Amino acid sequence: MHIDPGPLRLLALIERYGSMSAAAHALGITPAAVTQQVAKAERDCQAPLVVRGPRGATLTAAGTVLAVHG
Repeated sequence: MHIDPGPLRLLALIERYGSMSAAAHALGITPAAVTQQVAKAERDCQAPLVVRGPRGATLTAAGTVLAVHG
């Protein structure tokens, strides 16, 4: 399985900031672009990587492994 390194950086930023919109701001892209990239990474990995909530986002165990170990 090949995973694009871009979403790995994105996952690390989501973990750091606790928010997909804050990660988008840090990267200078739109929140919609972040959502699309996360969805693609989840499809590629066949596993949920981010838990979205009303007060932000956290990484799942699989998302944390990818963010830390890429």
